[in-house]
Amino acid sequence: MSRQIELDDTADHRPPRRPEETFGFRLWQVMHAWQRRLETALAPLDLTHMQFVILATTSWLSRCGETPSQTRIAGFAKVDRMMVSKILRLLEAKGYVTRTPHPDDPRANRVDLTRSGRAAVEQAVPLMWSAQEAFFGRLSDAGRRSLGEQLDTLMALERGVPDVLQDGVLRHGAGEC
Repeated sequence: MSRQIELDDTADHRPPRRPEETFGFRLWQVMHAWQRRLETALAPLDLTHMQFVILATTSWLSRCGETPSQTRIAGFAKVDRMMVSKILRLLEAKGYVTRTPHPDDPRANRVDLTRSGRAAVEQAVPLMWSAQEAFFGRLSDAGRRSLGEQLDTLMALERGVPDVLQDGVLRHGAGEC
């Protein structure tokens, strides 16, 4: 059951009386609902959401011609480096990745997907798309576009990128190599 929460748009911006009146609480709830949906979809592959993110990021960076390292994966995925290290150890134990000395940085390890890791990504990506469509497909087309635009704007602001709006849409190179 859905209920519309009326937020105070007056100039005094009084503090919310209930957690569900804050953006942070609602974002937290939606994020965890999405994660639960994706975890359920990935369960047959014995992958968690975070393991999928690290595998998919490694795959993406490799396809873009980069030599992924733990630091680069963490930076790209916006995940703590120690978390990435922990997940990489698990993925290494599963036989999905290997870590070898990085050719350009002797302090870093190169991260490569194994044949099994590539197969896991190939199986997981369609599951992710299906889960994404089931979860976010409940929004109207306009709602999805609006949500995407707002998320892009917030991510750009976090990166310190100035607002670059063209026809009301934030333009940036995300998703391209």
